[in-house]
Amino acid sequence: MFSDSEPSPRLELFVFVVLALIAVGPALSAGAAVGDGVDMYGTLWFYWWIKDCIVHLRDPSFTDLFFYPLGKDIFAHTGDNFVDAVFAAPFVAALGVPAFTAPFVAVMLVANAWTFRLFARDQLGGGWAAFGAAALWEINPFTIFEITCGRYTQAFLPFFALAITWFVRLERGPGWRGPVLLGLFVGLQGWTYWFSGWFLVFMLTPAALYALWKSDDRRGLALRYVGAALVCLVVIS
Repeated sequence: MFSDSEPSPRLELFVFVVLALIAVGPALSAGAAVGDGVDMYGTLWFYWWIKDCIVHLRDPSFTDLFFYPLGKDIFAHTGDNFVDAVFAAPFVAALGVPAFTAPFVAVMLVANAWTFRLFARDQLGGGWAAFGAAALWEINPFTIFEITCGRYTQAFLPFFALAITWFVRLERGPGWRGPVLLGLFVGLQGWTYWFSGWFLVFMLTPAALYALWKSDDRRGLALRYVGAALVCLVVIS
């Protein structure tokens, strides 16, 4: 039972899905790729490549399909930022290229909104304001621009929102859950796209220093930050 000031999760999910379907509607109806531009060709190829690696148990870090016969060291060139492609693999296998893009991008947008919803609820106390903030985050200009340019990896942000959420929650008190989840989500966002991992570091480091400066338990908070950093290092290594 929900009060008038608290939208139901079903309503929130319904609106997130509708917004996502509106965003990808033209491509969905045509079976075409979502987005355009030179980066789209790379995205489509790498998503196919990861599906192929999963099916045939190939090493995703190297291929001779580029620069034959010497091949391409994908890890050295682009960092194996394939987390989003792994999530997309069932869509690629079921629908093929490029038809997989519209359903996958729609699910990605909903995931972005649903995870940001946790952060918004922490900051705004729930209610319609948090719901509205999550809906706006789902279709924010950065995400839509990256998708339009065919850069789904940059627009895949569930771990980004979860990292910020657990960074804020970590200040609330002792325990292992906060440091582990903060380190895990920062590491996963770095694996998703190495630039966004660094964006989190550059954003959270000054925020952590400020939190330490005003904290009544600096030693405990500092240890939790160190624990999160160690978990992150394990994830990215």
